[in-house]
Amino acid sequence: MDMPVRNVTSNEYRKTQQYNLKISRKFFALGQHQVSLASKNTVEHGVILRGDLAKIKIGDYTIFDQDCIIRPTLNSANPPFEYKEINIGKCCYIGKNTIVSAFNIGDHVYIGENCIIVNL
Repeated sequence: MDMPVRNVTSNEYRKTQQYNLKISRKFFALGQHQVSLASKNTVEHGVILRGDLAKIKIGDYTIFDQDCIIRPTLNSANPPFEYKEINIGKCCYIGKNTIVSAFNIGDHVYIGENCIIVNL
């Protein structure tokens, strides 16, 4: 599958000089200190990263399309609830309106639109 082509203006995104990230101005992250974005990532409008639950590590060249949610999964089903760190590999694409709540996503993974990925 081919990656979608995006034609946008540069004022819709914040570019950081240090890591060369392309982050939407309408992106939302909870617990930003626990979210680790590598270089050359793209985060589109409406993306939610739930770093308030546990650490989120994201590899190089990963694209998060519009309105997707990345949240760590529960490590235990009994109170007190604990969340496990989520690792997303390099060169991944997470499609529109997708929810990812898993332990790991490998390298070179394409997840389409409207998917729900969870660990049970």
